[in-house]
Formats: sequence, structure tokens, C-alpha cells
Amino acid sequence: MLEISEKRLDSAMERLPRWMVGVAVAGMLTALASGHTRWALGFGTGSCVAILAYRWLHRAIAAALDASLGRTPSGTMTKLLIRYPLLVGVVAFFYWTGWLSLSAVIAGLFVPLAGVLIECVVLVGSSFFTGASRPPQIAS
Repeated sequence: MLEISEKRLDSAMERLPRWMVGVAVAGMLTALASGHTRWALGFGTGSCVAILAYRWLHRAIAAALDASLGRTPSGTMTKLLIRYPLLVGVVAFFYWTGWLSLSAVIAGLFVPLAGVLIECVVLVGSSFFTGASRPPQIAS
């Protein structure tokens, strides 16, 4: 079983938005290089909306878990409640108007998942290479 320290998890949480932005930029540049401008713009739009929704969720969870606060700020709760309607609204808007590639917008919504998967691979790989993975000790 892998043991990952709290310090390593905190640094992973700091790196996660960078992975997301990196995946979004790489996807857009790849689409632009292959001559698919509408697809690149759609992917970028979906990525921006998904990263924004992730940030709102992250802040809401941090505020909810913060023991020093008596109550969660109202703006945080509002953002948490409009996350999914915003995502559905963006997809519906581009479905009805056809301005950008709908498949690209939907693909962009998966950018946070790609960032999380990359960070998981980094954490597991670094655990194996630094020797953080030790077999459990049997208490005698």
C-alpha cells in the first residue's frame, strides 16, 4: 500500500491547476497546428469553464472544512450551486448555435480529469522512485 504524506498531497494540490492549464494549452495548440481553429476554440472554452468549476468546488470544500469559520460564505455557496447549470448551459449554448465544435467543448470539460490523472501518475511514480512505498509493518 502506498503512503503519501500530507506535505506531498498539499504540493500535488498546488500542481493540479498547472496540469489542467497545460493539458488545455497543449490540446488547443495541437488543434491549431492541425488547422482546426473552431475545434481549438471549443476545446479552450470547455477547458476554461471546467477549470473555473473546479476552482469553485475546491474553494467551497476548503471553506466547508475550515473549522475556524462559523459559516460558509454566501458567495461560495452560490458558486457551488451554479457549477452544473453553468456547464449544462455552455454545452446547450454551443449545441444550439453551432458556433464552436460541440465535441470540442465537451472534450474540454474533461481537462480537470486529465490533470488529476497526470497528477496521480506523478504521485505514484514518485512514491516508487523515492522509496515511499514500504510494505506495512506487522505489530508484534
